Amino acid sequence: MIVTKWLLATTLTCVALAKPRCKNHPLDANWPSIDDWSTLNRSTNGALIKTNPIASSCFNNDSTVSCNHVQENWFYSDFHSSLPESIGYPYWANRSCVPPNDYAYDEALGCQVGALPAYIINATTTEQVAVAAKWASQRNIRIVVKGTGHDLNGRSSGAFSLSIWTYHLRNIEFDTHWTHPSSDKTENAVILGSGNTWGEVLKAAAKTGRTVISGQDGTVGLGGFIGGGGHGPLSSQHSLSADHVLQATVVTTEGEILVANDAQNRDLLWAIRGGGPGLYGIVVEYVLKTVPLPENVVMGTLSMSTIQNQTGAATQDSWAAFAAFVSSIPDLMDTGVTGYGFGVTQENMGIELTMTLWAYNTTSAAFKPLLESVRRDMLSQVESKSISVNISEPTVLPTYLSIFDNALGAAAEWVEENKEAVWREWAPDTGAYINEANPFARNFQQDFYGDNYDCLLHVKEKYDPTAMGFYAACDET
Repeated sequence: MIVTKWLLATTLTCVALAKPRCKNHPLDANWPSIDDWSTLNRSTNGALIKTNPIASSCFNNDSTVSCNHVQENWFYSDFHSSLPESIGYPYWANRSCVPPNDYAYDEALGCQVGALPAYIINATTTEQVAVAAKWASQRNIRIVVKGTGHDLNGRSSGAFSLSIWTYHLRNIEFDTHWTHPSSDKTENAVILGSGNTWGEVLKAAAKTGRTVISGQDGTVGLGGFIGGGGHGPLSSQHSLSADHVLQATVVTTEGEILVANDAQNRDLLWAIRGGGPGLYGIVVEYVLKTVPLPENVVMGTLSMSTIQNQTGAATQDSWAAFAAFVSSIPDLMDTGVTGYGFGVTQENMGIELTMTLWAYNTTSAAFKPLLESVRRDMLSQVESKSISVNISEPTVLPTYLSIFDNALGAAAEWVEENKEAVWREWAPDTGAYINEANPFARNFQQDFYGDNYDCLLHVKEKYDPTAMGFYAACDET
């Protein structure tokens, strides 16, 4: 499990937890009045926004953005990131207000707020976050956090909630001698507002000859990524992004501002480093350890396809070759190779594979034999001539940042339950990466948290006792 290694650094007492009460709904008598919301707006210096779906201009012409502009940009994550209410995967808002070019558009349904937040705090300071969180907690209103809205599992939004939009918390400061509070040990570190995107951080770090462990998509923000562990192009050499969190400033859902490091609030630091995003509080600032910028990057591709009409032999061969590729991954990782890719499966057609692989501080001449070895292993499993496995000539990229110029993009699809059942039968105890997993997993306690679940639940109860922070795959919400 993602957080196993950090559990050893602190001692936690795990206890049974009380169930939280349901959150307030606009039809409830205790739902805040307009005057109450106005008071919150004044106390946060005008940071409160009432949600108006960006695509409402396609229905009532009451959005600040034209319907044409919405349609032109609807399928770009940067567009949704820059808007306080919008999220990258609108099905989590029940597609309650989508433009005409969205497949779920239905003019008769009109435009509703749906599962988007009721109100939003456009946070530019930690104090605004604290005031808003305390206000919502006192009124039993769900709190959600949106940085860039990339979340595949819908954690960036929530019906009848108050959303804390951290997008403008974007301070970046480098400290080559950041000192651990519990010792005299120093680190080359960067202090980051949680609203930063990885692309911004990577560019700033590269100017100092350093980098950080990020994902491959530079438009993704820090908070959700780190909270789920965070794997990226350098993880085979430097582990997960969460491993590099030295300190965090966290606002609890009751409005308390806490600093978590190796000297204080250690249980909170342990939990936010891979224990699930948005569960324990609102992280407004991270201190991350930096690593040396690779001197060079060598990139190559490996692809597998079926070259004959679909047959039983072709299907069997494709899966055998794919299994050989999967078996080669540990050896590739041991040599420092990393990469991303995707497999396409269709009924009775086996699998086709496309992988982009990288190696650092090496040469094309040294990298190519690694790819050739994998190709030979894959073809050795093919009994017919139905499968083609190809590798490209390795290319030396100009800089490490060039990796992010060719980031993979993929559309999320609903998990097919019958396939998931087969996966569980194959590997029942292997777990899943929470940021890209099925949020409705029936055995989420084991899949996402493993043996750490009870202790993580205790941390949640301690810092979010009324379960104001939302996430579907958690007993407390």
